[in-house]
Amino acid sequence: MAEFSDLPMTPPPETLYDLYDAKYVADYLEKYVDGFRYENQSLRDRMVFGFTVCKIEKVNGKWAVHGYYNDKKEVAVVFHASKVMIASGLTSTPNMPVLPNRENFQGPILHQKDFGQSSVFSSNDRYVTVVGGAKSAADMVYASVKAGKSVSWIIRESGSGPAAFLSSEGRGRYKNSAELGFTRIMSTFNPSYFTPQTWWTRFLHGTGPSNWMVSQIWNTADKVSRDGANFDARAEAHTSFKSLKPNTM
Repeated sequence: MAEFSDLPMTPPPETLYDLYDAKYVADYLEKYVDGFRYENQSLRDRMVFGFTVCKIEKVNGKWAVHGYYNDKKEVAVVFHASKVMIASGLTSTPNMPVLPNRENFQGPILHQKDFGQSSVFSSNDRYVTVVGGAKSAADMVYASVKAGKSVSWIIRESGSGPAAFLSSEGRGRYKNSAELGFTRIMSTFNPSYFTPQTWWTRFLHGTGPSNWMVSQIWNTADKVSRDGANFDARAEAHTSFKSLKPNTM
């Protein structure tokens, strides 16, 4: 799922249910951007970093992208193209909570966006506190624990609890849950704006009996995940592990 058809990805030796660490995907992408050249330019040669877009307009049937390089703001630059794709992301601006007396705290305070480039792993700090209960928080908790840190995970009681995490184990012919979840049939059980509207999706999400059926499917998936995690009686887990049990279905 992470590879392009013109450059097959060689699976690394370390896998779990045919899943592997992000570092292998990053290495593959690094090779991809340099591995192909078109008109004597690689994909990396065509990338522009440190650039601010000010305006996009259509001129004589072509798109004009106006902006400037961040280190040369006084020089206006215009790129011309027949097509423009907007991929700036919905969450590119970090949402930092307001922390009282933050200026009195002696340690670093950072957002998940800057976590990978931070000194958390290399520093001598023993204790890490992560605020939030979604996937980004879980990634930081896991990475910090693997780095030998003592981690406190804070999740507000007024929220919905930790995000729903599925087991990596697949079912039947599918090696992992991601393979299963991205099949055409399974994707229709998750209502989405991007799912084509067909008689099948209208039936699944537009009638009472089918709504009940879809709910039962997700309830079963939820039970399988909870049973696999064994939040209440996992022998080797920390005493606070049971607190990670989601309180929503």
